[in-house]
Amino acid sequence: MKKLKRFVRDLVRNRMFWIVTLIVAVALISGNAILLFERAPDREEFQSVSDGIWWAVVTMTTVGYGDHFPITGVGRLIGVGLMFSSIIL
Repeated sequence: MKKLKRFVRDLVRNRMFWIVTLIVAVALISGNAILLFERAPDREEFQSVSDGIWWAVVTMTTVGYGDHFPITGVGRLIGVGLMFSSIIL
């Protein structure tokens, strides 16, 4: 039990742990947010949570395949926010 407590304490103090956690959290939140505003029956781009998370990860890494992209104003605003937050991270 002491080893587990020490491991958790060291993990919480580790800066890299928090950076990775923040990156994953931003990808999950952005992926779900884009799905809320871009999901439409006539569009194939954002039909599942995995589509949203895929778009978020591709956008965060600046690869930009172009297979998924927002077309609404709110969706584009989410995209711009994600781009700047990933640069900061």
